[in-house]
Amino acid sequence: MEANSNTGVAKVKFYQSNGKTKHRSVDVFSNKHISLEYAPDVIVAEERKYLLKVPVRCLFEKEADYYVIQNEVLGIIGTGLSEEIAVQAFAEEFDHLYQVLNGLNDVSLTAHNKQIKGFINYYVEKIE
Repeated sequence: MEANSNTGVAKVKFYQSNGKTKHRSVDVFSNKHISLEYAPDVIVAEERKYLLKVPVRCLFEKEADYYVIQNEVLGIIGTGLSEEIAVQAFAEEFDHLYQVLNGLNDVSLTAHNKQIKGFINYYVEKIE
């Protein structure tokens, strides 16, 4: 790919025709107007598996050579040279935030951190 080329995201429709799978672009969005999404309903950190009530919706981008997963509500960012490393980094940050906030009494938290604690506890249904 050329350094100056434009990139984007396409919505593609797959269909069967004469026994062959074919596809066609339905919509194309330039990278200035759309980003991909990462929305896990299970987050696996090294020691814990978080089963979530609802997916944690995150922005998923590639910036230069790095993949970035970011959830603005929780203030978590995971980065890596591959998608897998970024996902693992995000999971470790989620686990760390959950453990730290739930290890502290609400009295010792700022109002902002109390909100984040409420959000992260809302997401988590069960930990295995």
